[in-house]
Amino acid sequence: MSKILIAEDGLIIAFHLQKLLEKNGFKVIANLTHGEEVVAHIKEHSPDIIILDIMLQGQMNGIDAAMEIRKFSDTPIIFMSALTDFQTIEEVQTISNTIKLNKPFEEEYLIEQVKKLLP
Repeated sequence: MSKILIAEDGLIIAFHLQKLLEKNGFKVIANLTHGEEVVAHIKEHSPDIIILDIMLQGQMNGIDAAMEIRKFSDTPIIFMSALTDFQTIEEVQTISNTIKLNKPFEEEYLIEQVKKLLP
């Protein structure tokens, strides 16, 4: 069973994502809200995919967390955000093995992307 880490500070969205992924046969190993937690968790556990909001709580946003993660892991990252400004898109594109999905998201499309990124 594929393991997914969710980093989303919107509790309703995080809960919805977890239920959607579990319904489709994935195991959610963590549901975190702070960028620092994400980095620390990935160092100890090895998810198959990370679903990462760009706006997180704490000192480290999702892009900062992804850059830190890339120093030790190439785990695929799905950025999910309502941010569509040029600077955000450009920053996301500089991080390897990532895709960006806009919020609100289509459930079926998210599941397709998760399956596509799995080995």
